[in-house]
Amino acid sequence: MVAFLKVMFTLVFWALIAYGCAALLKEDPEKVAERAAAAERHAERERIEAEEAKAKEATCPRDIECIVPKIRTDAFAKCMVRVQSVAKIDYKWTNGFLEPSFNRWFWRSREDGVVTFSGNEIAFQNGFGAWIRHSYECDYDVDHKGVVDIRVSAGRS
Repeated sequence: MVAFLKVMFTLVFWALIAYGCAALLKEDPEKVAERAAAAERHAERERIEAEEAKAKEATCPRDIECIVPKIRTDAFAKCMVRVQSVAKIDYKWTNGFLEPSFNRWFWRSREDGVVTFSGNEIAFQNGFGAWIRHSYECDYDVDHKGVVDIRVSAGRS
């Protein structure tokens, strides 16, 4: 009999808990409708933002201010290796750790998707051990993600 009472008490206890929680969770229909409307507005805003981003992305490949931030890391790494390969003896970058090696860029050929990155932050060592500052340009193909050509000349530009 005691076991039966324990079971009954447990069942009644949990029933009261469930009933109390359900009563607390009941919401005002106006609040529910307001939240649903807010969710719809949020979804509409996200859809519009996605459409705007898609439209901007469509024009991005030929907008230099849009494309350079996306390709800068890859282009700089590949161009730096190619510029360093010009050194006959040794090279050293003269820019600081947080300063970019390529501080200017422009379209070499917008139709072909080639951007030229340029800078003057490198010095090459000559046969006598002297360091000579150089300017350099690197043509980077945006579509194929590779270096097309480099040009290095003594002096700063």
